[in-house]
Amino acid sequence: MKTKWIILAFAIMLGLSVQSCREMGINPWDMKGHGGGNDTSKANLTIEQLVGTKWQLTSIVRSTQNGTQSEIQPVPKEQFISLGFDNRAKISGQNICNSYSANILRNAGGGIDFTNIVSTKVYCGDGMLDGEYLIGLDGAFSYSATGRELRINYKPEVSIPETGVRTLVFARLSNQDENSDADDIIKQFAGRSYTLYSFVNANVEELVSSKKCTLAVKPSYLNLPRRGYASILAECNKGNADVLFSMDAKQIKFENIVLTKMVCENQMLADRFVEFLRNTGSFEFSDNGRTLTIWSSLQTFAESKIVLKLTPVIIPSNTIDIQETPSSGVPVSTYQSFILREKRFDGKYIQLAYQYNGRASDYRISAYSTFEFRPGMPPSVAVDLVTEGSPNIMSSLTPGNAVLTLDAIRKHIITASPIPTKMIVVLRWNSQILGEVEVLL
Repeated sequence: MKTKWIILAFAIMLGLSVQSCREMGINPWDMKGHGGGNDTSKANLTIEQLVGTKWQLTSIVRSTQNGTQSEIQPVPKEQFISLGFDNRAKISGQNICNSYSANILRNAGGGIDFTNIVSTKVYCGDGMLDGEYLIGLDGAFSYSATGRELRINYKPEVSIPETGVRTLVFARLSNQDENSDADDIIKQFAGRSYTLYSFVNANVEELVSSKKCTLAVKPSYLNLPRRGYASILAECNKGNADVLFSMDAKQIKFENIVLTKMVCENQMLADRFVEFLRNTGSFEFSDNGRTLTIWSSLQTFAESKIVLKLTPVIIPSNTIDIQETPSSGVPVSTYQSFILREKRFDGKYIQLAYQYNGRASDYRISAYSTFEFRPGMPPSVAVDLVTEGSPNIMSSLTPGNAVLTLDAIRKHIITASPIPTKMIVVLRWNSQILGEVEVLL
């Protein structure tokens, strides 16, 4: 009898436990390991759950039409391809030496399509997977995702009938707390350019006569831990490099340095500067960030380092900043005369040469944009020029020059590229298109 009462009590306790779990929204019979029903390492994640995550392509799986054979192609480490879910409707990432973005369109079968794929067009080299990756995004029709792995299935080009479904396989990228020191250092670099000041060997400092060797480090647009992007000027040659910081944020390394190959007047100095960047070690800021010292990682009989000084920022006096177009529309030009003679991109600004009728001492130009970027390769944005000044009836033409800054456009670009990204700036005046300028941002 006692045994029956014990069994009955146990049954009642078990029933109460089940009811309690149901009230909390937990199915006690649906436990997956110690994590219960919320184990994202096994569950198929929705697009909403993927928002904010970033992934790295690790392999491409190729199968025949009947699915009997499969080939797994690992992605080499140096061919970095990433995918980030910016929001429920957009992805972006890095495709080796190019950046890209696309819209997410969920199809009727619960799968996924990518539309309006926009990419920069830098040549990454022979045998690279950047072309295959874009084909994969364009032909995507379904996906599966867990907390650790993302798979996107796609159909290859119709010109390859013997192949079946292919799969892009990604691993999750994480930004660990241990990288916070390096990330803070990258932010300290951001917005600054440093000019080579001297070489130091065995405590003997050699001042350089040229000021055309500069270095600027920016954060990676993918926010990858301990990584950044460098712009390099070595005399008459320009280029870029990937930047990697050590865990303790005390070492800096420049990888994949790519420069133009012009012959400069001071070529020996340029070569020496670039060669030093290929073998960097520890670094430090001093003088309130105005001085950057980088030591060589090469084992030599004496200490070797370079000293760089913060480059002064010189803003042209005739600078025009692009303003947000007001809700009432583009302001009307009060001076009805403007002829655009020349427009060119100098690597940082758009240089404008113009003429106007007469000689008005208060003649000036302003610029406005709605910052609506039209999809394309490359995308474009319209900028309206507005002329102002006192009316002048003289018939002579007066020349003028102006510098159009692009900072406002950069701030409105959702995906900032780790490499120079092509864009078309369409210049208008009184609703008439004056011309287009291709820029690198």
